[in-house]
Amino acid sequence: MKKIHDGERSTNLYVPEGYGITSYKIQNIQLDTIVDKIWGSKVPLKIKTTPHFKYLLGNKDPLRKYFLACRGFTWARRGTANENMTVDELLLEYEAVINSDKDYLQPPFQDHYIIVRSDLNCVDGLRRACVLLSNGIEEAPVAVV
Repeated sequence: MKKIHDGERSTNLYVPEGYGITSYKIQNIQLDTIVDKIWGSKVPLKIKTTPHFKYLLGNKDPLRKYFLACRGFTWARRGTANENMTVDELLLEYEAVINSDKDYLQPPFQDHYIIVRSDLNCVDGLRRACVLLSNGIEEAPVAVV
């Protein structure tokens, strides 16, 4: 994923199961203003200080350690389809996002907006936001809930 799809914009929002989002507004947001209270953090972190962003800059160890720490809590939870997933497999999923030939919001993912709250706390799409920002994209359309 190297850039934002430059075609027509969808007004629909894909909401991951269990999120309970019913209303939203699509807005252009400066990506570096997004924060995320990642698992284990007491405060929201600026996107550029997350292990996810550091991974894109070549420092891969913080993300591996983060994934190991939250395994079974935020991913690979007991009773889910990915219960037995390894950190390496999760990192490969991130690599697939990083190296995707699809642009952000390109069909068939035209409804998969990054989702943030009005205080710019990331609800969904941290990895996509990090990838865009690391590729020099400073502003992107996101769903504000």
